Order: sequence, then structure tokens, then C-alpha cells
Amino acid sequence: MGERGGHYASAFHPPQSLAGGPGSKPPGRRRRAGAGARGAPPAAALLLAALLAAAWLLWRWGGGGTGRAGAGAAPQMACEDRPARGAVYLNYEVIFGLCNQMISHLNAVTLALAAGLDGVILPPAWSRPHFNHSVDEDVWNKNTPIATLLDIAEMRRRLAPAGIDVLESTEDDALVMRHTCEQAAQSFSPLESIPNAVWRVRSLVDSIRMRRPANQRCIHFQRYMLFWAHDLTSGANLPYLAAQSLAFNSTVEALAEEVAAAIGGAFNGAHMRIELDMGLKAEKAMPQYITHMRRLGFNASAPLYAASGLLTYNDTGAFRRMEEALKSAGVCSRVLSKEFLVGPERLAGLHSEQLALVDLLVLTRSARFVGHKASTFSYFARDLRALRGGGDLTTAGLLEGGKTWESGTVIAPHD
Repeated sequence: MGERGGHYASAFHPPQSLAGGPGSKPPGRRRRAGAGARGAPPAAALLLAALLAAAWLLWRWGGGGTGRAGAGAAPQMACEDRPARGAVYLNYEVIFGLCNQMISHLNAVTLALAAGLDGVILPPAWSRPHFNHSVDEDVWNKNTPIATLLDIAEMRRRLAPAGIDVLESTEDDALVMRHTCEQAAQSFSPLESIPNAVWRVRSLVDSIRMRRPANQRCIHFQRYMLFWAHDLTSGANLPYLAAQSLAFNSTVEALAEEVAAAIGGAFNGAHMRIELDMGLKAEKAMPQYITHMRRLGFNASAPLYAASGLLTYNDTGAFRRMEEALKSAGVCSRVLSKEFLVGPERLAGLHSEQLALVDLLVLTRSARFVGHKASTFSYFARDLRALRGGGDLTTAGLLEGGKTWESGTVIAPHD
């Protein structure tokens, strides 16, 4: 359960009303973007101004045609000299792990919103037949239908007001684009600011439009590996808006609701990232989990829902030892998991990342939440929980440790 996905900046944060009122500041260290190699402007106001300026240029110099991603031609060009505006669709790749994939989708939609692109083409999902049994084991299938995780029709509906289409890479329209549109590719550039990414995209698209026939139908823009690709702290409201567009598979959503209902009342949640593939020692991690739980007010009056991969490879013994340690410490009345709350037939047929998604969605309903900074799943669960109204960041905490990147871990919507 979860990913060893190191450096992660939180992509979204709930409205301030969920964070304690309009005058409160969400917890977490906010980074002020400084002038540096990534070219990020020095202050949030300049970042937002850059995005607004890019949007204005997009509208002002766009030229004619059906697409929204304008040509960006110099203002002295006559209208008849400007290249035609073929629609620009962003094609991209994801990386293994449920929440690593979700962050990639989030980055893609953020870039599309910022650059005024016409659509995103969702890549296949990654899944595995069973949980990894060691740190280095690779059992991933890279061609799982994305619809097993995301509700594409609902995402399309949510993004329609922004003029962004959503396609699946295996759809006919997406396949036609791959073979008939002008091709543009950009290599992986980690942790660049969003305004910088917008500038890169527009420069590449404009150069193609200037040297190609004016009647081009569309541009198929390939942006490799979008996990870690953008410094989301430079995105103003865009990552938050992009996060709101994520819609999950309705069958998995319904199953998560069933699991939560079976708990029978309020509960606390934890991402117990102590499986073999994580490389953490349970005997060291458990006291840290307990300390953090006590700090957040976990006690024996409420059950604990534990998201853990231990049961995916039938390590019931390790799960029971974990349960006994938590109950003895007085941080829960009992420890629950989806495997104990619904029949095996309800989970049969789900692939690894769908099972992880069930846990993720159940955790968004928890009264309090504890996770681990070594896992992007923990970060994403904390933030999705806040976004969906499950609880603000004062009722959630992450254990120290692992290769984490915490610069600017909170991005709140701007007024």
C-alpha cells in the first residue's frame, strides 16, 4: 500500500473555511519561490501575474481557428501572417504507484489549465498482480485501462467549463491524433515552475506553427514523465482547481462507501507503511506511529482503519502484531481493514491500485489521519481528505523519515 515516492509537494489544500476560518493559515512550511536555475519569479504575486499575462497573450495573439492554445506571435505581425490555431492536446506518461499516477494526472491538468491547452490524453494505468515482496521487485503492468481508476466521463464534464477535453489514449480520437497531428515532444524537466513550463510549451508550439502549413489540424504535444515535473507551489490556484477535476472509478467509490459504512461510526485512519517493499523496520516505525497518534488525539474510544499492504500477501501475523501494539498503546479500540469489513467476493477481481484506491477513499472519511512522509500515498491521502471535507490539516500528521521533499507542502486557494 503506497509508494516509496520520495520528494512530493502537496498539490492541493481545502478552502480556508476547512482550515480553521478565513483568517487562519494552514500548517506546513510554505516556500517563497526565489530566483534561481528554474526561473521561478520571486513572489506569489509575480507568479500569478505571469499566469494572467500568459492567458492574456493567449487570447490577444491567438489567431483564428478552433483551438484555444494561441499562436503567441509577436504583436507586430499582421493577422494574415499569423499561423492557424490547431488544437493542442497534451499526451503524457505516469509512473508506478497509485498516488504517483494521480500526481502525474494532476500535473497534466495543471499544465493544461495554465497553458490554455485544448485537452489531455490520459495514459494507461500501472498495476501489479500482487504487492511487492521486496524493495527492488518489479511486477508492474504498464497497460492497465485508466478507466479502472478514473471516471473519464465525469472528468470531462468537470473540465468542460475550462474548455479542456479529456481523452483516453486508446480512444479512436486519440489514436487518430497520434498519427495525423503535428508532433511535438518535450523531455522530462524536473521541478520547474509552472510559468516556466507554460513558456516552454508555448515556445515549442509556436515554433511548430511558424514552420508548418497554416491549415494544420492539431498538435499532439508529448510531455514525458509528469511525476515531479512541476514546482506546484508556483501554480497559484491551478493545482487546487486541477485536483477538483479528478474523478475516481464509480465502482471503487461505491465499494469505499460500503467499507466505511461497515465500520459503523466515526473512526480514525492510518497509512501503516511498514510492508517489506518500503524498507522501513516495523519495530522502529511502530513507536513513532503511536507517538504521532497520541499527539493527534487518537484514543481507545474509536476504531482505527489501517491502510496496509500486509494482507495483500497474506501476512496476517504481521497485521495482528501491529494491531496488538496499537491497542496496547491505547490509540484505538480495534484495528480494521477492508479485508475484514466486506466479503472476499467484493474485492475479487480488483487490481492492486484499485484496492489501494479503496483504502485511499476510506481514509478521506476518517476523523483523524496519520501517515508517513516516505510515501506519496500518505501525502495524497492527507490532502484528498481535506479537499473532500474529511478534515483539515490540524487533524492529520505524517511521520518524519524517508527521502521526502517538503518545500511548500501546502498550497491553499488564493483569493
